[in-house]
Amino acid sequence: MEAFEKVFSDLETTIAKLVKVATGRTVVLAESSTIPKPEGEFVLLQTLAINPTTWEDNEFQDAEGNAYVTHSYTVTYLLTAYRGRAYAALSRVLQAINLPMFYDKYFPLGSCFAYSNNSTISPQRVPLNKQTYENRATVMLTFNVRFVETDIGAFEDLQGIKAEVTTHFPSPDAGQAVTDSGQ
Repeated sequence: MEAFEKVFSDLETTIAKLVKVATGRTVVLAESSTIPKPEGEFVLLQTLAINPTTWEDNEFQDAEGNAYVTHSYTVTYLLTAYRGRAYAALSRVLQAINLPMFYDKYFPLGSCFAYSNNSTISPQRVPLNKQTYENRATVMLTFNVRFVETDIGAFEDLQGIKAEVTTHFPSPDAGQAVTDSGQ
C-alpha cells in the first residue's frame, strides 16, 4: 500500500475506533471486499468523497536534494447506524468527537487529520416487509487531511543530454518518404 492510500486508510480506522468506543456498536467498513451481515446493532462507515484542495500545496527541495510535496484534502464519510436507537447512537458520535478527551485521543496535535464539520443526523424508518420496520439514521462527517510526501535524495547533476532527432517527410518529386538524420 502506498503512503498516499495508507493515510486515508488510517483515517478510516481512526474514525471506526472512535465510533466503536462512543456507541459500543460493531463498525462495518463499506470498502471491505466482503461486507458481513452482523447481528444486532451496527454502524456502516462509507467514504463518500475525497476532494483535493488547492490551498497551500507546496513542492520544494531541501539542500540535501530531498524533494517534498504537501497534499491537502477534504474527506467526507457517511455513517449509517442500523437498528435500535440509531439516532441516539450517532448523537453520541457527534458528542464524542467534540469532547477534548476523545478528540485529543483520536486526533492529537500534530496529526495529519482534523475534524471539520458534520451534517444533521437524519432518522429513517426503513420497511423490511409490509409490517416490520427498521430504525436507521445517517450523518456525514467531514475531515481535513494534510500530509507530506518525500523521496530520497537520489538526484544527480546532469552533465549533458545526448539526443538524435530523425525526421521523416515526403519528397516533393517521388511521393515517397525520405529519411534525414537531421545532422
